[in-house]
Amino acid sequence: MEGIASGVLFATLPVLAVESVGQANRGPAIGIIRTFFAAGGLLGPMFIISVSSMIGAANSFIVTAVIIFATIPIVLTLKETRRHRE
Repeated sequence: MEGIASGVLFATLPVLAVESVGQANRGPAIGIIRTFFAAGGLLGPMFIISVSSMIGAANSFIVTAVIIFATIPIVLTLKETRRHRE
């Protein structure tokens, strides 16, 4: 399941980033998306390892689930705005 989700994210997020900016900013938009992917891939496991060493491995999964579910209201309240592009 993780492979499917990663494939969808890696394919769609750069497209969404490119479509939401003007022609001149497409390269930086993709760069920002890839930077955050890399930062999450590096910092996420480091965060979970440190949480796991403090509260135990089983509880670190609970913390991860809480973080994931805490983002749901944020995602549901986001609104897409259309701007006139160059």
